[in-house]
Amino acid sequence: MKTILKRVYLVIFVLCFSIMFVSSARADSDEYDLELDENTEITWEFTTVNEALLEELFKRYDVDYEALNHDIEEGDEIKYKLTSYDEEDDYYMLYFNVYEDDELEGYTTHKIAKDPDDLSADWYTLPGEPVSNYGNSYDLLIILTDTRDYLEDFDNSIPAADHDRVYSTSSSIVINNTVLYRDDIGIFEYDEDGILEKFTLIYKDVPILIIELDDVSKSQLSILVFLIIGIIIAGVVVLLAVGIILIVKNKNKIPVKITPLDPKKGVIAPPISETPRTIPTTNQAASGSQKIRYCDLCGAKRDVDALFCTSCGNRF
Repeated sequence: MKTILKRVYLVIFVLCFSIMFVSSARADSDEYDLELDENTEITWEFTTVNEALLEELFKRYDVDYEALNHDIEEGDEIKYKLTSYDEEDDYYMLYFNVYEDDELEGYTTHKIAKDPDDLSADWYTLPGEPVSNYGNSYDLLIILTDTRDYLEDFDNSIPAADHDRVYSTSSSIVINNTVLYRDDIGIFEYDEDGILEKFTLIYKDVPILIIELDDVSKSQLSILVFLIIGIIIAGVVVLLAVGIILIVKNKNKIPVKITPLDPKKGVIAPPISETPRTIPTTNQAASGSQKIRYCDLCGAKRDVDALFCTSCGNRF
């Protein structure tokens, strides 16, 4: 496959189809969007290749098809990675890296009109305009979403005089050059995201080239970035939810009434016993200390501070 894949894209999708049947929309419409993000990788596969008839076709119409100097085989793949894009008032300009077998082979651009009317204006005949100027403004590799409405607007804006040669269905654009007494027909079929899902080139009623969409994916780095962003967002949501739950719980608690202390009274003393305690007076205390005592053995009156009974000699 070598470097031919880059050349196949540059020649088939840009040079050759711009003369026979390539292009896209115009501008000034906010109804349609670009579905692709940066780092999106799109892979197409060459499922049908008739190189002999391809060479005959392009030589017949004076197209310099350099890729015919190399072998193009069925099963070859070509991948485009969207590195960046610019949005202008009337169109998007997409910038792609072109890969063959995961090896960078070159770079290319793709111009998408925002308004389907501009796509049609790129194709229908204007007085004094040569046929070779058809399809020179925009590309048909990718269009905008919503695909069905975009193609319907495109079809409605093609003048009746050119509608047999250029028209669209709900999912495709057809360039029928047999109306101009040529032998080629190009059919561009799109998926819901406006990406070319299948291109068929018919020459002398024979499909001589079919290119089909194989895969659309984000790079691993891009997936990791989105995963990290998702985790961060999920964490923030959880924290917010916990905070709201705590606030609601605090609002639902039964308030406890607390009586503030009177600064004049100071600390409140603990409650005292209901039974009043009698405090003896000085006289009562003195008389209590002078209480008369008697001998336990003989009952005689005992003297104060006496160690023995003066009557029976009992030791106190």
